[in-house]
Amino acid sequence: MTPDSLASLHARCFTTPAPWSAASFAAFLADPAVFLIADPQGRAFLLGRVIAGEAELLTLATAPESRRLGLARDLLARFDRQAQAPPPPFWKSPKPTPPPAPFMLLPAGSRPGGAPAITARQVRRRLLH
Repeated sequence: MTPDSLASLHARCFTTPAPWSAASFAAFLADPAVFLIADPQGRAFLLGRVIAGEAELLTLATAPESRRLGLARDLLARFDRQAQAPPPPFWKSPKPTPPPAPFMLLPAGSRPGGAPAITARQVRRRLLH
């Protein structure tokens, strides 16, 4: 379904609150956290969002003449499955990142380049006093 068809169906289903515009739907659909689940015939749709493992149902609309056919129930079941799917990675690197550098074990009180290091005891003393 296009933003225009979503807005048209939404307008047929809602008067209060005001139906969403095609621009609103386009903005939602541009968000990678938002997903659309729609009836193949365009009689109903659901817009959802998953952020940090939390699922949110943004809107659900069924054409007035198609109500009581179980369309919304089917969309909600699909929403439930989508919401339970593993979330996509929060950040994807465009190229592989190198492995982390190994920890450096240094004698207490020394750092590379000759700069004096601060010991854990000194840190605690500074934080507690």
